[in-house]
Parts: sequence; structure tokens; C-alpha cells
Amino acid sequence: MIAIGDKPHDLPFQEITVPERYLGLNFTKTGLNSKYNTLIQEMKNNLIKWKSQAITMKAKMTILKTYVLSKLTYHQYMDNLNEEQIEEINNMTRWFLFSSVKNTYTEERKYKTMMKIDRAYADWKEGGIKLWDIELRHIAFKIWYMNRLLHNNYNNNNNTLQEWYMEQLSRKKAHTSTLNDMCRHWGVFRVKFYQNHPKINELPDCIRNDNDEPLKLKEIYELMIKDRHPTPRRTEWQKLWAVRYNTAIPKVFININSISHQKGRNTLFRFFSRSLPGINHERDTRCKICGHLFRDPYSHLFTLCQDILDIEKTIISTVNKLSFIKIHRWSMDTLDISKYNRTERIFPNLIGIIAHQLWKIICHKLFNTDESNQSQNSNKRS
Repeated sequence: MIAIGDKPHDLPFQEITVPERYLGLNFTKTGLNSKYNTLIQEMKNNLIKWKSQAITMKAKMTILKTYVLSKLTYHQYMDNLNEEQIEEINNMTRWFLFSSVKNTYTEERKYKTMMKIDRAYADWKEGGIKLWDIELRHIAFKIWYMNRLLHNNYNNNNNTLQEWYMEQLSRKKAHTSTLNDMCRHWGVFRVKFYQNHPKINELPDCIRNDNDEPLKLKEIYELMIKDRHPTPRRTEWQKLWAVRYNTAIPKVFININSISHQKGRNTLFRFFSRSLPGINHERDTRCKICGHLFRDPYSHLFTLCQDILDIEKTIISTVNKLSFIKIHRWSMDTLDISKYNRTERIFPNLIGIIAHQLWKIICHKLFNTDESNQSQNSNKRS
């Protein structure tokens, strides 16, 4: 039994001294007992298990969202993440996505991304990886729940808890911090994106989307993330490639997204997003493979390095033998699949496969491995 307030001394029940679990949440006499710290430890253990697999960036994001971050969802109905917990989740996320397979997670260490964080939040077709802004998504969840609450109330479909919430709103006095937070965030969201919608104290119906349906969590979050980061910033080298090689961004990422060969797609994506491990920090130095001086490690290692030039004829012959599109030289222009029709299937996949095989050769030459398992110190942002 959980006793709240003054209690008789002759109750025939034993008072518990540890949190009591009810519907997956822990409660004590002071209220909700947060399970976030336990959940974060479970999430960390899961990421450590998955980390040993050398998988593509898209697979990592699927694992992260489906099997790890999803653990937070149910608890967000009642509980709040604090700043420390959000930073810990962000830190282990950066470690999982961007550090070496052999790199052991250390809580005291602050891990870095291999791309600016606003680019990481962007869609794959814009050169991002659709990484979640945990703080913003936490707020979006509260807005979504408040919106559903208004919808259920408007349709007389509230459960007991929701009726209690609506009773507080009808009296214009929220007794719980959970309801206060939901009202506050919903109000800010309404003012920013739906100013003509009635205020919450009028107990209106929910905010609806273009299909006249209650806004979905995904729609709320996307409005908020686009407002915070309207356009992903381009790296200096992406801007230079656009001028020097006429590379069309984001079209190149749209075309990369249609490649079916997973590792080829992954390598080309990381090439054009400039997030390949182990080479990002190299600038104005001599190539460790051929000894030539270069400014940009990406264009040099994949198209100009002597070891790559030595097999150029083989690459050209392979492409021309298997694809309707013919090439006469291996260059940045050839790698840039933004110049080709998206309906063309064979050529982009061939370029992706070749890029991946070249990356394996580069890794073997630079790091004595066939996989990109370099150390964390290579994870410089661009």
C-alpha cells in the first residue's frame, strides 16, 4: 500500500517503502518515481550490443529509433526528461553513430558528430540522417498528447485521466506539472504555426492537418525542426563542388537515396555528405598512399590517387560493359550521379558499388583494414 498524507496507525495493510509499479510506471507516496535513468542504462546496453556490427548509417538510424529511443515513448506521457538525461542520450547516440566499432563507450567522454548537427537533423534527401533532436521531440510529444486530449474531449471520448485533465482546464487551473507543460507547449505551438486556432482556455477541438485529421506526432515534430533549422548548411567543400564540378545538392542525395545496393548507397552518401571516417581531418597534406600533395581528401583518394588511377581502365571497362551510360574517364564528374535521370537504375548502383570497393581499398591502404573501423579521433565535423 502507498500511503499519502496523514494516515491512521491501525491500517490492516503493510506500507511499502519501495516504489510500486502500476501500468509500467513507478509510484511512491510523493507521486511518480522516474524510470528514465534505468531506461537510459538499458538503452546504453542495447547500443553497445549493436555497436559490434559493421552496418550502414541508415541501418544504425533504424536500430536507434526502433529499438532504443522508442523505449522513452510510453514514459513521455507522464514524465519529463531533464537536461542531463537528454545530453546523456545525445552523447551515446553520437558514439553509436559516428565512432569506431572498436571504440568503447565512456560516459565521461564527449563524443562528436562527423557532420554539423543541423545537417544531421535534415532528411536523407537533403544530405542529413534524420537524427532526432531529443529535446524538441520531447516537446513535440507533449503537444501531440495535448492535441489528442482536445480531440477526445471534443468527441466525448475521454478516459478517466483525460476527464480529470479536462476538468482542470475547464476550471482554468491545472494542478499537475504534466498538464501545465502540455498546455504551455501547445499554446506556444499554436501561436507559431496556427494563430487562427482558438486558445486552449476555450477548450476547442484539436489542431488538424490538411487531411482534416488530428496532427500526427511526426507532423508536429517536422514543423518544429524545420522552424529551428530551415535549411541544412552546406560544407565549404560541398559549396566548392557545386561550383567546380556543378554538383547539384540536394539532387545528388535524392538520387543516392534510390540506390538499392545498401553499402554502395551508404558509401556514396557519406562521400557527398563528407562524413567518411578517418579522412575528414586531412587537409593540405601529402597522401599516405601515393605521396602527392592534396587539399581535399575525398576527391583525391577516390579519383586522383595514383593507386586509383592504376585501375582506372578496369573501372571504365566494367561500367561500359554493364551500363547503357558510357564513361570515358573516372572522375568526380562520373561519381556525381545528380547529373543522371533518377529513373536510371543500373548506372547509379554501379557507381555506388565501385565507390564502396574503392573505399575498401583506401581503408586497407590507410588503416590496414577492409572496413572503416578507424579510431574516434578521426571524427572531426565538417
